Amino acid sequence: MELHRRAWYLRSDEVIVTCDLQKSQYGPVYYLNVGFYLRAYGEEAYPKSHVCDIVVRAGQFLGEETNLDELLDLESGIPDEERIVVLYAVLSERLGPPMKTGASIAGLRAMLADGTLPDYMLNRNAQEALRSDTG
Repeated sequence: MELHRRAWYLRSDEVIVTCDLQKSQYGPVYYLNVGFYLRAYGEEAYPKSHVCDIVVRAGQFLGEETNLDELLDLESGIPDEERIVVLYAVLSERLGPPMKTGASIAGLRAMLADGTLPDYMLNRNAQEALRSDTG
């Protein structure tokens, strides 16, 4: 993974996976955005998550049992030391594997097939690429 301007990037020949924090305008709450940028449809070297072909809030992506939303809410009362340890574990153990899987068209297709990526998260390019036989 590569850090560039406060976002992390994982690259393959087919997909650039991006991960970045977004601060809420309503308080000390953050959101972790994950984007999958299909290289066949664009030439950006460092795409922001909001311009990716598939954009997911990590909390939605990982499910509620990870308590990611609570960990990213700085007013939640979780001690900072505990927040760091648990957040690291969630990101490395739960978010890392699907990000690696999503670094290929075949991996994205598998995630779509098993419901990890719901249809509504795909833009037109992603729908075309993931539903074609040649993508």
